[in-house]
Amino acid sequence: RGEFGDVDVNHRAANLFVNPLMAIYFAVDLAGLAESVAYLPRLADTETLYEVAAAIETYRVGVERRLWRAFPH
Repeated sequence: RGEFGDVDVNHRAANLFVNPLMAIYFAVDLAGLAESVAYLPRLADTETLYEVAAAIETYRVGVERRLWRAFPH
């Protein structure tokens, strides 16, 4: 329908906030996106959610991260 903002989608999800950028999420090449995830090889041997979290945290310790900015919407 092309609506965004506080949208009344149906009776179960009243006033759902729809960001106009959400359309991009469904048009992403997953394989290409996965190639850009630098810690992906660290996840190959993980089995539990804890192992995934630990692998990502270990990666994040050694990387300089960008400063957090609020998303304008």
